[in-house]
Amino acid sequence: MDFQPASTLLLDDPSQALADSSYPSLCASARMEFQASLQLLAERASFLTAATGVAIALFEGSSLSYCAAVGSKVSLTGNTADPRDPIVEDCIRNRRLVRLAAGGQFKLLAPISKAEKAIGFFELTSKYEWTDRDAGTVTRLAEMVEVAVEHRVAAETVEASAWRGPQEHLTPMAWHAPEKSDLASVKAPATEPAKITVVNVCGACGFPVSPGRDLCVECEQKSDIPVSTPPELFSTQNQANWISEHGYTVASLIVSALAAVIILCLRH
Repeated sequence: MDFQPASTLLLDDPSQALADSSYPSLCASARMEFQASLQLLAERASFLTAATGVAIALFEGSSLSYCAAVGSKVSLTGNTADPRDPIVEDCIRNRRLVRLAAGGQFKLLAPISKAEKAIGFFELTSKYEWTDRDAGTVTRLAEMVEVAVEHRVAAETVEASAWRGPQEHLTPMAWHAPEKSDLASVKAPATEPAKITVVNVCGACGFPVSPGRDLCVECEQKSDIPVSTPPELFSTQNQANWISEHGYTVASLIVSALAAVIILCLRH
């Protein structure tokens, strides 16, 4: 039979089993996320196809077990499927959709493949005959199951690579401060006095200018404006003077913004 057991990648590696016992948090998290993903995909298949029951079966070692189920008329989670059943064997061996009608119920089996080999199948039951749209939906969900399997394999592969053998070969790592420390020999880093930044303002309108300048560019172009003493920062008079000097620019921006809003409203 042409299939690739999922547990060959997930459970049969001895070094990975050691990693499971030494780093249980990562393995437990990967398994919980994997199980939640399968259950979510089963519920999604039931919703999109209006199936009365959906189950997902994957190979674990030499056995074909149901890992997620929702609805009725399908096997429950934890039950095993017979890979020698003609319908199941046809779906897995040929990696194709299998439709069956019996007893007023319509059944659909969709293969779940990885690296061009079947690792399980979707099983759906319904009161109505399956359409090509339903078949396409289940095929796409089967690809998502393959992605979930790959993520679990990747997580457990990372954990297996983190294992470095017996504990006596591991370099001890101190997770606390040294028991003795010479605090007198520790010198505080030298700090420089804070530099005071002076903000120059235009002598005519009070607009901020770069260091070394007395007037802004617009005021320099207007030779008839006398240079006055820089007023206080953020004063009301400065704000009024600035608005009066740049009133045309501000009005142009407001008109452009209103025009853009009107165009967007007309489009919708």
